[in-house]
Amino acid sequence: MNKAELIAAVAGAAGTTNKDAEGVLNSFRDLVQAAVRKGDDVAYPGLGKFSQAARKGGLVFLEIK
Repeated sequence: MNKAELIAAVAGAAGTTNKDAEGVLNSFRDLVQAAVRKGDDVAYPGLGKFSQAARKGGLVFLEIK
């Protein structure tokens, strides 16, 4: 499923427009990224746990467990 398909599926399930669903999904992404950048973990039962993980070379990425 790509981004457009996800947006359409969320919109259909929620009974809203694609534009509104995209806004909600983008807000969710932005909030998770901001929290993880601060060093917080974000857990969403049934979806996963978002956290920082160090990689070789000092790179840090968003890890979903």
